[in-house]
Amino acid sequence: NTIYTTGLDAQVIKWNIKKCQQETSFDCGPEKPTAVCLMESGMQIVTASKTIKVWDSDTQELLQSFIGHSSDIVILKPFKWNNVNYVLSASKNDKNLSLWKVMEDDKRKTAFATFTLLHNAPNCVDFQLNENNLRVVSICRNESLSYFDVDLSSIDSKKKPVKVKFTLEIAEEESSKKVTHVPIICSSIFGNELFIG
Repeated sequence: NTIYTTGLDAQVIKWNIKKCQQETSFDCGPEKPTAVCLMESGMQIVTASKTIKVWDSDTQELLQSFIGHSSDIVILKPFKWNNVNYVLSASKNDKNLSLWKVMEDDKRKTAFATFTLLHNAPNCVDFQLNENNLRVVSICRNESLSYFDVDLSSIDSKKKPVKVKFTLEIAEEESSKKVTHVPIICSSIFGNELFIG
C-alpha cells in the first residue's frame, strides 16, 4: 500500500497507493539522492548518493551513514539475515559492489564486505539468499556477467574483497572467421537456476 520516492529536491516522499496521495515527506539532503529503498522490516528507509543514509521510517531521524563509493549509488538491494538488516549497493562508476550492515548501535561507517568486479561498473544486480549462502549476479557495462557465491557466516570485514566465482561472456560464430559478441542485458537468480537475457 506504500511506496517511497526521492528526487533532485532531496525530499523522500511516502505515498499511499490506495488513496493515490502523499502521506509524509522529509529532507534527506544536502546531497541529491540517486537511490532509495525500504528495509524488509519497514522500520528503516535507505537513501543514497555517494553516501548511504539510514533513516527511521516513523520519525525520519538519521540512524546511520556509510561511506565507500566514489560515484553516485544507483542500486540498493535490501535483505535480512540472522535478524540483521543488510543492503547491497552499486554505484555508476565503481568496479565493486558493497554490502552494508544496518544496525542502529553499530558505528562502523565502512562496508561489511565488498565484491570485486573484474570488468566494469554494474548496470544490473540481482541476488538470492538461501540460509547462510548469498549468491549475487551482476551485469557490467561491457555486457558480461559476474557471479558471486559466498557464505555470509564466513565473511570477516577485515579480510580481502569477495572474488568473483565466474564470469560469463557470450559470443556467436557467424562464420569460420568471424565471432560476434552477444550482449547480456539482464539476469536473475531463481532457485538453482540463473536466467540471462
